[in-house]
Amino acid sequence: MTGGEPLLHSNLFYLINHIQKIGISDIRLTTNGYLLKERASKLFDAGVKSINISVDAIDQDIFGEISRHPNTARVFQGIEAAVKAGMNVKLNAVIMRGKNDSQIIPLLDYAAGLGVKIRFLELMKMGHLYHSENGLFFSEKEMLAVIQEKYTIEPVKREYAETSNYWRTSGGGTFGIIANESTPFCHDCNRLRMDSNGIFYGCLSNAHGEKLSPYIHDDVLLTEKLRGLLRLKQPVKFHGSELSMRNIGG
Repeated sequence: MTGGEPLLHSNLFYLINHIQKIGISDIRLTTNGYLLKERASKLFDAGVKSINISVDAIDQDIFGEISRHPNTARVFQGIEAAVKAGMNVKLNAVIMRGKNDSQIIPLLDYAAGLGVKIRFLELMKMGHLYHSENGLFFSEKEMLAVIQEKYTIEPVKREYAETSNYWRTSGGGTFGIIANESTPFCHDCNRLRMDSNGIFYGCLSNAHGEKLSPYIHDDVLLTEKLRGLLRLKQPVKFHGSELSMRNIGG
């Protein structure tokens, strides 16, 4: 479950319960962490064992400028509450040139200190950024160069359909890079997304979506529609689209 911000959903725990009732036991959630401190234990008890938390900086001023949250301490308290609750925590940071590229090492060290993985993301050409040349793009190669100024790194074998390439550092940390532009993972992507209106999307590089609820009781048509959406996937390279990540999830 992603967003927007799923922790704002008034019926979140009702939704989690009903997702489990239809036979989906592996429920994961992506959040900005702002409301997580108060909800981490309850989420874990409800069945959410894995959580991705967006945190784009350690420095309070940089974090505040990017997230527009005046109380950034709440996010870090939420991260630590999730770790304490027993969740499998991953931190996500979109790295932008001149904005937070100075935060790569501080974020890496923070994650290592908590014993959790962090994933650095290349900026995606989505929504209002699709036609934009804004100079913010910071590549996987540049991220690795920054990290190697402090640590020796060792690559970890990539799992099938994994969005990240992972490395271990000589400092004991583990980090991944989601490099849609530099190292795309389109060739074995197995993901579908459903937005809050029930519209399914097969690929972030294709703005076509389809509502599948009319076919839910017709296995043949439903399978055909799902295969059609999967065929929209790019065979080699991510191109982006005018889809807004705010609507279909981070």
